[in-house]
Amino acid sequence: MRSTVIAASFLLGATLVPFAAYSQTLRDGVEAYTARRYDEAAQIFRALAEKGSVRAQTNLGAMYMTGLGVSRDGKEAVKWLTLASNQGDITAKQDLAQAYAHGFGVPMNLETAFKLFREAATQGDAMSQSQLGFMYENGKGTKGDQMKAYVWYSLSGSMAPSWAKSSLEALRRHMSDTQLREAEIALKYCRMDLQKC
Repeated sequence: MRSTVIAASFLLGATLVPFAAYSQTLRDGVEAYTARRYDEAAQIFRALAEKGSVRAQTNLGAMYMTGLGVSRDGKEAVKWLTLASNQGDITAKQDLAQAYAHGFGVPMNLETAFKLFREAATQGDAMSQSQLGFMYENGKGTKGDQMKAYVWYSLSGSMAPSWAKSSLEALRRHMSDTQLREAEIALKYCRMDLQKC
């Protein structure tokens, strides 16, 4: 195999790098990223993303958000995350929602962020569920609703970030017994079908 690659490099000259990149897998990109070889990971993800790999599109978008292996670029991040989000990738939806919530690569649009967080949250993404709780609690991108905030914070459960757990506890302290009972009933129904929540 090694002699084939060496022979190919002699015959193909400058095309060896793109050829090698296309022959790599998503796993190779993840391994490079984990080993902090970000430039290599970005090259692998880009080659795969351009061929339509949804996970590679998500990973490349995230790298553009953080600036690891590529220059930090909101427009490129949004481009790749939108492609992956439109194909149903939950992580891409969550990252794209963050971009809209903070105006990174796109004009800030809390309504769009809310919509994207909701799509990911109803597919079970705990971080998006926490974000929905925050948005309902604070009336960001939607009408404020303490009961819905309670429900979404609760749904994020043990996977919730510490700030969401603290927010849930604060809500509990400020809600009446009647409000808590109603919220617990709503939570029970939401657990049966997140789409109706």
